[in-house]
Amino acid sequence: MRWWTVHSDQPPAPGFFGRLRRLYQRRIVNVNVNVIAAGAIALLPTMLAAHGARSVFGADAYLLITGVTFAADAVSDVAAYYVLHWVANNMRGSASRANRSPAYGHLPFLKDATLVQFERMCISPLLYGIALSTQYLMMRVSHAPPAWATVVGFAAGIGVTRVIHTLWMWRAERKAAAKLRESGVLPSTAND
Repeated sequence: MRWWTVHSDQPPAPGFFGRLRRLYQRRIVNVNVNVIAAGAIALLPTMLAAHGARSVFGADAYLLITGVTFAADAVSDVAAYYVLHWVANNMRGSASRANRSPAYGHLPFLKDATLVQFERMCISPLLYGIALSTQYLMMRVSHAPPAWATVVGFAAGIGVTRVIHTLWMWRAERKAAAKLRESGVLPSTAND
């Protein structure tokens, strides 16, 4: 059997890797790790697209290179995130998570992943504003190669939007936990 198809009611192994797995199973950590990993995975096809656009349209076609970069990143990042989210939700022990999120724990995989994508779409103007303007300015002003300008721009954009999205998810979990406490589903001493 493969590790991603096995579900177990056994708690994760003790020690460093057990603590790491329990930390990763917290939704805020899981989403952030997966979004950052998806962004890193998406950088390769995005950099290749930026480099290819430079070869096709010329080194001075900054807006075309930026447009191709946007399209390549949007497609590859979303695809990478869905795969990573699926793996995270199908790894051993994920079905019996003890610390399911009060706000999101009841959602099935596809709905949860799509909700994350919707939240990301809401803050994507900020992500792409930072990433693509940094890329454009680095290419135009400092004549940086498109691939490196892409890496720097997206690293800055992902960093800023991860902080905002984390605060958004944290607030939603707090509100959901408060509602559950009011209705008596969660004890008032529950750690949210």
